[in-house]
Parts: sequence; C-alpha cells; structure tokens
Amino acid sequence: MSARVVALIQARMGSTRLPGKVLMRIGERSLLERVVERVERMQTLSAWAVITSDLAADDAIVTLCRTRGWQCLRGSALDVCDRYHAAAAAMQAEHVVRVTADCPLLCWEQGDRVVDAHLVDRNDYTHNLTCWGSGLPIGTGLEAMRAEVLERAWREGREPHHREHVTEWIFEQRAQFAFARVDAPAELRRPDYRLTIDHPHDLEFVRRIQSASAGASGCATLREVVACIDADGGLFHEARRAA
Repeated sequence: MSARVVALIQARMGSTRLPGKVLMRIGERSLLERVVERVERMQTLSAWAVITSDLAADDAIVTLCRTRGWQCLRGSALDVCDRYHAAAAAMQAEHVVRVTADCPLLCWEQGDRVVDAHLVDRNDYTHNLTCWGSGLPIGTGLEAMRAEVLERAWREGREPHHREHVTEWIFEQRAQFAFARVDAPAELRRPDYRLTIDHPHDLEFVRRIQSASAGASGCATLREVVACIDADGGLFHEARRAA
C-alpha cells in the first residue's frame, strides 16, 4: 500500500508587510489560487488542504475555499506548528508536505522530485529550499517530512520560532534524523532570483512574470519562468532585487 502524502498550504490574511496578499490578483486568479494550481499538478500527493487560522480576518480564505470546493482546516494563528500537527492528524497523513501561500511560482516538478526522494530513500525530512542551499529560485521549493517527525517538532520545539516556523526545530535537530536536500538542476539553479511575495514590489514583479510567461490565465513551468527572466534584462534586475 502506498504512503499517504498530504500537502498542507498555510495561508493567512494578516501579513504585516502586505496585508491580504493571499487574495490579491495575479492575472485572472488570486495568489492562493496560483499556489493551488501548482500543488494540484503534483503527481506524488494523496491529498492536500489549505490550513488557515481561526481569526475572523481569515474567514475570507475559508469562503474562497468553500467556493472552489477545497478542503480548508483552521487552527492557531500564532502556533503554526500546532496548526500543522492538528491538520496532519485530521487528514491521517503519514508524510506532510509544507507549502506556503506566498509562493505562487512553486515548482511542482521539483516538488515531486523531493517527495520521490523522501519516500524512496526513507528520509525523515527532505527539502529543496533555497535558504538551506538547494540552488532553486527563492520561493519555489517545499519541504516533506514524516508525520512522526512533525509530531516531535510539535512536542519538543518550545521556542517561539519553533512554533511560528514549523520546521525550524527539525533543522536545528537534523543530526537526529535522516535529513536530505534535493538540489536544483543546472538549468534552474538561480538562487539569486527572488520569486516569493513579501512586499508590494514582489507582487508587481510576479504579475509581470505571469503576463510575460503565461498570459492572464496560464500556468508556466519554472523552466519557462526562468527562461523568461533570463531573456529580459529588466526582469532579471527585478528578480535580484533585495527584500
């Protein structure tokens, strides 16, 4: 019997730098819808859900999920680790894939590579995050972990950053685990390209990429996005813009 791999997309309205960003438009769809359309293309998942907080401000996310027929689970606003742990239990996950809703150019193909490596190599935790050396553009990677490892992070991670960032405790304790990184292929190795959304200029930049690479409604692969940036000097400089 195959393992049950569940992707959990964390989303909230309360960004301090760009409030409400997950429902802002990129072409014909919201940022959250852009993330979902990429998660839905992954071939290695058993199920997925949006997980948001129990704050009233996040009712708008729940409404979108209901409209689109997506599963949506709610939990603690501040203790994101607890929110993940509760959602993983509710969905009977054996392995959890962590996705954040501010990354509308997530690479689903490389995400499948991470999950495949995670399962084949029987890892406890596997990632392709730029901040930990994968070489991918910032904002295009994800993390996979055994549900038991997430439970340990939930049980043993006591510092505020462990509760807010979910996998920080796992990274700090990585010597205890079968911990692996899946590196970007050469054609996607652009760690200085910033493709996540924290600020208004990030949103405008991704809107330009969407228009240039796939039009208002399409969904470009990361290879197409990188080729588009490589070929356009203006986009190249925007992609390297500091946070």
